[in-house]
Amino acid sequence: MTSDNKEQAPDNDTANSSQPHNKIADLGNNQSAPMRWWESIHVKLTLCQVCLLVLIIGATVTIMFTVERSLLVNEGQNLAEQLGNRVVSDLRIRLALAESLVTSLAKLGENLGNDVDEYMKVIPEILNYEGNETFIAGGGIWPEPFAFTPGVERRSFFWGREPNGTLKYYDDYNDPAGKGYHNEEWYVPAIYYSPGKAFWSKSYMDPYSYQPMVTCTVPMHKNGLCTGVATVDLKLEGLQEFLQEASHVLDGYLFVVDRNNRFLAFPDQEMVTRRFKDDKGNTAVELLSVTDFAREHSPFVSIADSLTRLNSRVLDEAELNSVQNAEMVRDIEQRSYQINRDESRLTVAVMHNPLQTAVASSAEVERLFLDHGPFFNEPIMVSVFLMPQTYWKIVAVTPMSKFHSTADAATLKVGAYVLGLELASLLTFFFVMRRIFIKPLQKLSNEVKEISEDTGDLHHRLSETSSGELGRLAYLFNRRSNHLLKVLEDLQRIRNELEVRVRERTAELETIHQKLLQVSRQAGMSEIATGVLHNVGNVLNSVNVSTNLVADKIRKSRVNELRKAGEIVEQHADDMVNFVRDHPQGKYLAKYVIEMSKHLKYEQSDLLCDIEKLKSNVEHIKEIVAMQQSYAHVSGVSEKLSVQDLLEDALNIRLSSFDRHNIKVIREYEDVPPVTLDRHRVMQIIVNLVSNAKHAIADHRKTGGDDHHEIV
Repeated sequence: MTSDNKEQAPDNDTANSSQPHNKIADLGNNQSAPMRWWESIHVKLTLCQVCLLVLIIGATVTIMFTVERSLLVNEGQNLAEQLGNRVVSDLRIRLALAESLVTSLAKLGENLGNDVDEYMKVIPEILNYEGNETFIAGGGIWPEPFAFTPGVERRSFFWGREPNGTLKYYDDYNDPAGKGYHNEEWYVPAIYYSPGKAFWSKSYMDPYSYQPMVTCTVPMHKNGLCTGVATVDLKLEGLQEFLQEASHVLDGYLFVVDRNNRFLAFPDQEMVTRRFKDDKGNTAVELLSVTDFAREHSPFVSIADSLTRLNSRVLDEAELNSVQNAEMVRDIEQRSYQINRDESRLTVAVMHNPLQTAVASSAEVERLFLDHGPFFNEPIMVSVFLMPQTYWKIVAVTPMSKFHSTADAATLKVGAYVLGLELASLLTFFFVMRRIFIKPLQKLSNEVKEISEDTGDLHHRLSETSSGELGRLAYLFNRRSNHLLKVLEDLQRIRNELEVRVRERTAELETIHQKLLQVSRQAGMSEIATGVLHNVGNVLNSVNVSTNLVADKIRKSRVNELRKAGEIVEQHADDMVNFVRDHPQGKYLAKYVIEMSKHLKYEQSDLLCDIEKLKSNVEHIKEIVAMQQSYAHVSGVSEKLSVQDLLEDALNIRLSSFDRHNIKVIREYEDVPPVTLDRHRVMQIIVNLVSNAKHAIADHRKTGGDDHHEIV
């Protein structure tokens, strides 16, 4: 079986070694199959470019309609902030012109003295400066009580502009029956201002022209004392027109409130105007505050709250900077019938300009985003701008659709250009890649295919006309081909040498294989013989036991008794004959009995003799089996063993036959050290020696020697 397995192993190895070659062959067959159109690098590159185009377009559209659109919306909001700052700047220019005009009047009042004719001549010339007609409603000089003419409390010089644009002198403020100009809201706070600093009043309706206006006041000082004020009245109608022009850019509207959040200008001025009867029954007109307007128009509540918070911030900043003067607040409230406690506190706070730092970079102080607002049923953005010193608030209301539509239009326009440019770039890139990469690669692939199909010519090479990586690839391929050709030649030479060596080695292996088969068969036969001898020994043991049992039974059986009975019959045969002599058949019966007794005697003796021979033969066969077993156990392995133990084992094999043949074994051992030897071979030698001694004793007995022998 071992030899058969060894013979089959090379076949398995050959089968296993052929599998990679089969795989390679299959792979070659698959690659040599006709290329399908979708496997072409041209198609793959085109699909990659299409995917890249879709990805770029998707990314561009996503970025443009998210990031860029958001940036454009923010830019639009910043544009609204810039517009508000520009409106604040333009409005400050107008206000600065009014402030410079009233400052000139104040300087005039400080230097003219008490010449009434000079006042009546110079003041109209200053107020009627060319270009001021559209927004200057009037102005004048207002001395302190009893300061211009001793004993005269009221002596003002005021001119108002008529509807035709001319200036007219009004002496109504000098009426002793009136409340007195020195108690007016535009007069009382101004006397607390430093020289040259302008104070702007809250908005009001002119009682004569019923025009909305505001007054700019500058105090006059002489010898460190306030001697009165100079004023210029600005028409708010011009301001409203100016805001309407600016609001067209936003598609929304602008309005302005004073420091008390009372309207100065609004798109629809009638909406923020309230008419009522005064104490004399005359029709009076006033402008509403944002709080009053929000009570009637709920969408305006958020804007009103924002403006109210801004005023609270002004008051908090003023208190934080410790500029609030309680005595001044109380004095202004008491001196002017038109100023309440809250207005007085705010007037004093504004006097110190607490938010000057906050509006240094931008006039925008707050921005709101509302779901809907006044005049718009859509989301709006509300920007609140603060004018320094005056603390007027300019509010810009812009619909969010303005920013979104502008951003969408810009996004679509820019997106169209960007996508067109991307598409043109990708197409150009495709044709360039086709020319410099795909076509040379296809040519290189076709040449490689021709080389692979032309299996008979291994010297064919690729053309190296291309430059760059493809030319380098062709060069390296040719170099590799040369190297492979050389390797193939070397392999062929090595193969021839190996074939010779394999044949020689095969002959040697066949010789060795035959020897191994012979040894294997011998070892197999030894194993078979050992097994057979072992089984034969078992059978002989059984036969020996059975023979002994049969002999014992014969000895103890009734045959022995019959033999004795025959002997008795034989001893008394004459008496039996005489006894049966007279009987007709008596003599035959006696003869038969005597013959039978003799026969039984002889048969019993022969049977016992045959059994003894059988036992002797069984013992002899057992000795032969033991010897053959000893021969069969040739191991060829040497080991250190005791000679005495080997002798005992050999004697034990023959001991039973010695006892049966009355042979006595005398043991006289000497102290011999263990010896390195092959146990089974030495056992064979000893057993042979003992057997020879036994046979010699047997031959001696046959020649008439003594029955008692000893083996020493």
